[in-house]
Amino acid sequence: QMAATQALKSEGEWTAMRRQVMAGNSRAMARQYLQSQMFFGGATAASNSNSFGGFSIPTPSVTNGWWATVSETNPAARLNINPFTVMERGGFYRVWIPGSLWNGRENVGWNFQVRTRSPVAAGYSFVRQRPSVAAVGELAFPPYIDMQNATNFFGWPGMPRLRVSSVTNTNANDTNGYVGFMDVPVGASAAGLFTNVTFAPFQTNTNMQAVVNLVPEDFFATNAVLRYDVPPTAFWTNGTNPVVSLPVRRVVLLGSSDGDNDRPIHIVVNTNNVNVTSLALSNSNLRRVYFNMMRPVGYTNASPFDVVSAGGATWRLGMTISRQSIQFQVGSLTIIGGLRTDGGTTFQAGNAFFTPETDPRGLDFIGDRMMWLEDTRSL
Repeated sequence: QMAATQALKSEGEWTAMRRQVMAGNSRAMARQYLQSQMFFGGATAASNSNSFGGFSIPTPSVTNGWWATVSETNPAARLNINPFTVMERGGFYRVWIPGSLWNGRENVGWNFQVRTRSPVAAGYSFVRQRPSVAAVGELAFPPYIDMQNATNFFGWPGMPRLRVSSVTNTNANDTNGYVGFMDVPVGASAAGLFTNVTFAPFQTNTNMQAVVNLVPEDFFATNAVLRYDVPPTAFWTNGTNPVVSLPVRRVVLLGSSDGDNDRPIHIVVNTNNVNVTSLALSNSNLRRVYFNMMRPVGYTNASPFDVVSAGGATWRLGMTISRQSIQFQVGSLTIIGGLRTDGGTTFQAGNAFFTPETDPRGLDFIGDRMMWLEDTRSL
């Protein structure tokens, strides 16, 4: 009797093990499919079945693509925030996709979540996207993300570090039309046109600067967030003779010292605009601002992009600068927010002190994001 029972028990253990392995294979196939589709704004229904496993995923009910879907960013909402994923501190964006996995006997319900969030809004004050950027030791404050290392999320005591493979925004081949870091979208929510901008001569009468005044609210737009695209050229009238198409070389931001509750502003230097070579920060600023600039592929200008400011200023500012070297020529500038940049460029922090943004609010809507996939068994 004991021998017969042992034989049945052993056979049952092998059967359970085979089902467990098949369920793991099915999960791996489903994740691989979703990760191959995430950057293209969504996926069609898919299924696969063979002797190793199988999965089934219906067409996600997303009208504007996964990038554009906005979830609550209120941490009090029941969003199944993962306490072991530091990118979810304070909220995130997500798309919930139900599916099923085959374990050899039955289909097991499985939920997949495509999640996106700006690392600057999540509290990372410096993101080194790829190798070759100057050492993060130049920064006086963590936390930071260093994509050169296998365990790359640093600075939150007691929080597990995530591997590079857990974030998936290293694809540059998507064609969804968004403008952002490595084509990761920015401005997923509809933004109103920001109009508090004037133009003035810069250095000589052959260059211009765009002066963006953040102090007054822009009542011409009723949207929750505002956006301004810096033009490559601007008109200037010298006496009675109009001068046409002078290049805009500098963007000047006039800070708002009481703008904590004002609508966030996204300032974009588009890829085809290579005239802008400098950003000037005037006064201090509490209004949430995100500055995004991506140079075209193959851009080879050896001169760094200058960020200038007078001494003692404090700026609430998120920045993404890609394919362009950067240098901060500032006097003890404190940036509440952070900088995201890629490799192949040099970075000189100078006297800039980076500290995390602890109350991002609208930065979650305008900062370019990372993307990752989580999955759990259906309850």
